[in-house]
Amino acid sequence: MDNQNARYLQFQQVQEQLQHFNAFLEELLGKKQNILGIIKALEDMSKTKPGQKMLVPLSNGIFVESSIQNTAEVIVNVGSDVCVKKPISETIKLLRKRGADVQKNIAEIEEAIEQLRGMELQLSEELQQHV
Repeated sequence: MDNQNARYLQFQQVQEQLQHFNAFLEELLGKKQNILGIIKALEDMSKTKPGQKMLVPLSNGIFVESSIQNTAEVIVNVGSDVCVKKPISETIKLLRKRGADVQKNIAEIEEAIEQLRGMELQLSEELQQHV
């Protein structure tokens, strides 16, 4: 394989990596938005009076009407299908930590994407010089 073909192959690999990293970035951004939405819902719930009616989602687009009894605690899955009651404030703290971890991952992925874009540009220029 000559140098030109090797560069073209490398260029294609960089483009594939960029596609994977961009998809992963989108996933992380969605996760971050989800966490922010849950924090907002918990903050709103903590201001709700016990006995107030609400809609509880059973699945996408399907709800059941219910009344909330405890506005100070939630039940949180802590892993391995183990659930524990936690105060809302503690749960929000936990979610903010998760959000910070996701944000750190987002920054790392964005940095990797920038490096790959630089490589892609360099390889593209090298390939165009030999056309």
